[in-house]
Amino acid sequence: MYQKERLNPYPEAVSIAINEYAEECDTLKQFISENYVTISTANTLMKDFTTRYNEWCKLNHYPPSNSRTLASELRNEGWRVENGNYNKMIINGIGLRE
Repeated sequence: MYQKERLNPYPEAVSIAINEYAEECDTLKQFISENYVTISTANTLMKDFTTRYNEWCKLNHYPPSNSRTLASELRNEGWRVENGNYNKMIINGIGLRE
């Protein structure tokens, strides 16, 4: 029906289901929400973030990633990832949950 009549936008129930599915598939967002908090003054080393992410992926049966890929994904999500002191990559505005 949708293909034939080209209904746009989708009914609300379909849009909600699509968004819920997308959230479930976004392992990076899941990891951040479970393990980090947003604090404007916080910084996290990319190396530490990647290590924790890959440990979390192993526990949850997701494929691991590398720092470069994670940095790119974080930037696409709006996080500031940049070179810090001694050429170490940092993520600005995110801190580890206690």
